[in-house]
Amino acid sequence: MFGKILNITDSTVEVELVKTGEIIPNLMNLYVVFFDDNSKLLGEVHSIKDNSICIDLKGEFVGEKFIAGTIKKPTLSSKIRVINEEELNVILGTNNEENIYIGKSPIYPGKNVYSNINDLFSNHLAIFGNSGSGKSCSVSRIIQNVFLNKNFLTYNANLFFFDAYGEYKNAFKSLSSINPNYQYKFLTTSPQDPTDAKLTIPIYLLSIDDLALLLEATDHQQITIIERMYKLVRIFSRNDDTILYLEQGKSNDEASPELSLEMQMRLAIKAHLNKQIEILESGNHIKALALFFVDSVAKVRGDSEDGRGEYLVMFDRIFNEVRQELMMRLDVQALYKKYPEELAILDES
Repeated sequence: MFGKILNITDSTVEVELVKTGEIIPNLMNLYVVFFDDNSKLLGEVHSIKDNSICIDLKGEFVGEKFIAGTIKKPTLSSKIRVINEEELNVILGTNNEENIYIGKSPIYPGKNVYSNINDLFSNHLAIFGNSGSGKSCSVSRIIQNVFLNKNFLTYNANLFFFDAYGEYKNAFKSLSSINPNYQYKFLTTSPQDPTDAKLTIPIYLLSIDDLALLLEATDHQQITIIERMYKLVRIFSRNDDTILYLEQGKSNDEASPELSLEMQMRLAIKAHLNKQIEILESGNHIKALALFFVDSVAKVRGDSEDGRGEYLVMFDRIFNEVRQELMMRLDVQALYKKYPEELAILDES
């Protein structure tokens, strides 16, 4: 069946097709092994010509493991044979406590396909197919098998599905019947069933580009207005005692001086820190500067035991609150790790 090796390229090997002796009826997609004294390489039959077979290299067997990739190549003197049962189990996986059932092999009748659950979900995974070929059903079944397998403890697993057509709703709506600790929530812009939850997106989670697209803004002056609105939305969307609400015909003169001062100080601190973050994100190492003009030095350096006046006490409290809010943002955490010295001001110590 397999004769000598005729040609070797980067990832393909052409092998002579011998038409005498043992004949394998269906060679397409069959796994074969190239072997010599030093290596054992896996290949898959890609195409068949009149007198030769083209085989794609897939990886190497190292001990009892398979390493994907085509770093090594067979030599012209390497021998070739069909994959054996033991090697096939390494490729297709076996039914054990660490593996999850994927499906049945279309090439090897009676053989199931398993994958190590940690390997499966710690790498990128894609399922390709034409419309109606069963891609969504395959994804649903794989996830169902995870939760149905009693060997896996998935209490801390959080899975998010972006489901444009509602295909996964029926697959997971009864998840809690498997285990009451498993919960499933269906968020949608058009709730139909009592268990559906309304999907709402806070405006402060949208970027300037998102808002520009949503509002169909094209003129640069419109973008400037959106940018200004975006900076203020976090303030106006809050609902706490530090926000001053004004009705028609009233002014902020009716607010207490302490509240007005605190609001101004909070705005200034936020603007300063956000500007410093913006500068670092642009790749510049420039230190932002903010100035506070006070009506009395004694309100900064007072006669208290620690020498801190009422303005300084208020500043420290507000700054710590703003710092904690900023450090909850993932982008700020990443920037802090990248520029620890420039953002040392955000250090809790």
